[in-house]
Amino acid sequence: MQGHEIAQIQTLDLTNQKRINDVHRFSLLVIGAMCCICTSFSYAFNLISGTMQKQYDLTQRDLCTISSVGLFFMFFALPYAFIFDYLGPIPVATLATLCYPIGCMCLALTFMDIIKGSVAKLAIFNAMMGAGCIQFDLISLMATISYFPTRKGYVTVLLKTFTGLGQALVGTIYIGFFSSKADRHFFFLAAFALVTGVLALIFLRLPPYHLTGYQMTHLSVEEKAELERTKAQYLAQKPPMWRFLWGFILILCLTIYLPVQSVVTAFAGVSHATETIFAVIAVLLLFVFAGLCLPWTACCGKSDGEGSETEEGGAIAGIEDIDAEVAQIEHAGKGSNEPDQENPAASKIPVTDLDYIAPQYPNSFLQNLCTFDLWALFWSFFVIVGAEFVVIYNAA
Repeated sequence: MQGHEIAQIQTLDLTNQKRINDVHRFSLLVIGAMCCICTSFSYAFNLISGTMQKQYDLTQRDLCTISSVGLFFMFFALPYAFIFDYLGPIPVATLATLCYPIGCMCLALTFMDIIKGSVAKLAIFNAMMGAGCIQFDLISLMATISYFPTRKGYVTVLLKTFTGLGQALVGTIYIGFFSSKADRHFFFLAAFALVTGVLALIFLRLPPYHLTGYQMTHLSVEEKAELERTKAQYLAQKPPMWRFLWGFILILCLTIYLPVQSVVTAFAGVSHATETIFAVIAVLLLFVFAGLCLPWTACCGKSDGEGSETEEGGAIAGIEDIDAEVAQIEHAGKGSNEPDQENPAASKIPVTDLDYIAPQYPNSFLQNLCTFDLWALFWSFFVIVGAEFVVIYNAA
C-alpha cells in the first residue's frame, strides 16, 4: 500500500442491534456446503466417459471435445457474477436449479437410448451441467461468507474443501449404490442438485448490510444507512468456535476415509456389499457434518442464536458480550467498564470496522491489476490447473 492511499474506515453503531441467530447462519453454511458438492459434480464426467465411449463408439478426440465444451461453460462465470452483484443470489440459484438437473436428466435419457446420442448433443448436455456447476459455486461462497465477516478464512476452508471432496463422494456413491449404472447415477445427481437449488432459493440471501446493485440505486439514503448499520452486529458477535471445529473434524475424517476406501475398493477386490457399506458410511459422515447447524445446548452450551429477543428499551439480550468486546478495544485505564448513567456514550471512543477486520485494498481495479502478487497467483493457477484437468478427465 502506498503512503498516500488511505483505507476507508467505517464507524460502527452497536446500540439497539438485533442479535444474530447462529443456528440460522450455520444452516446457511451447510446449504453452502451442499452447493459446493454440486460444484464438484463437474468432475464426475470421468466416471462415465468409458461407458459413454463404448456405447456410442466415440474416439478420444470426441471425448476431449465433449469435456472441453463443458469446461468452457463451467468457467464462463463473468455474466453470472454481474447478475449476482446486481440482483443477489436468487437469479443465479434459479439458473443453477434449472441448468444442472436438466443437463443431468438429458444425459441419463441418452444413456437409456431415449435420446439419440451424438457428439454435439453430449457436448450440449455437458455444457449445461458445467454452467450449473459454476452457478452453484458462485452462490455457495459469496452468499455465505458475508454472514461471517470475521471468520472468512474458516468458511472458505469448510466450503471449498467440499468442492474437492465431492469428487470422491460422487465416485463412492456411484460404485456403492448404482452398480455403475450411469443413467440411475445421473438421475440421482439431478435430484440432489434440484433439492440443493430449492433450498438455496428459499434460504440463501445476502445479509442486510450487503447491498446489491439494485438496492444501491433504488433505496433512499436513509434506508441504505439503516441496512448498513447492521454490519456492526455481524462484526461484534463472533460465531461459536465449536461449530467450526465440528466441521473441521468431519472434513479431516472424510479426507482420510475417502482415499483409504478408494484404495481398498480398487486393489483389494471387495464385494459389492462392502462397496455399499463404504458408500453408506460416507453419506452418514455427511449427515454428521450437517449437525453443526443444530441448536445443541446440552453438551456445548447455549447457542448464541437462542434466548429472549428483546429487553426494555430495545436492548438485545446477551449484548453484554458485545459490550465486553468493545471495552477491550477501547483505551485501557478509563476506570470502570460501566457506562455513565446520564450519557452512556460519553466515555466511549468510536468503534470502527478496523477494530474487527483488516482493512480492505483501497486501490482501484487497474492499480490492483498491475500488482506482482495478483500475477503470481495467475501464474500458479495456470501451471497447476491445466495439469489437474488433464489428469482428471483422462484418468479412465
